[in-house]
Amino acid sequence: MRRGLAVLMFVFCFLSCAEVSHATVLTFEDLYPGSMSIAPIEPGYAGFSWGSRAYVMASDYNLYSGYATGTIGTTNLFTINSGGGAYDLSMTRIGGTFTLNGAYLTSAWMDSLNVTVEGWASGSKVYTKTVNANDSAPSWFDFDFYDVETVWFRPLENGDGIQAEHLVLDNITINEVENATVPEPATLLLFGLGSVGVAFRKRFIKS
Repeated sequence: MRRGLAVLMFVFCFLSCAEVSHATVLTFEDLYPGSMSIAPIEPGYAGFSWGSRAYVMASDYNLYSGYATGTIGTTNLFTINSGGGAYDLSMTRIGGTFTLNGAYLTSAWMDSLNVTVEGWASGSKVYTKTVNANDSAPSWFDFDFYDVETVWFRPLENGDGIQAEHLVLDNITINEVENATVPEPATLLLFGLGSVGVAFRKRFIKS
């Protein structure tokens, strides 16, 4: 009987403390800036702090580039060179961590663009992966960066021109980890009393 009660209590406590993972696809469709337009991404969009180089663009803004071919739907996320420097783009979870499952990446201007993607947690780089994007179609890449706070997308410079490292992103898929609701003490007490009652009833029947 004691062993059965211990097992029941363990299972109940495990379930009450379990983490629930919810997959989310960031499509940016709700940020459509209007026909042939671009705009900075909204601060705090989808619970993230986005770097200053993160902009959204309508799919018809530039029909003869990777901006159009890399858009799934009507809107994409892309890196802009504002104020000079690199085209690196970051996304930081506000008040927590997340898992980067994968994303579609497209080069805006080049038929081959290497992009290094990094996952950071507690001030340290814990994941890194370099992929190659093209300008003809969006390419899906799996990353599986678990429990990170920030992800950086870093197009690698190649000296082919001022706009060469523009990167288009779409349908970024993440997992958000949340703690399940922990039952109140009264609920735990009722569960325990009920388990004891069932055990004693079985023992009484056997005797």
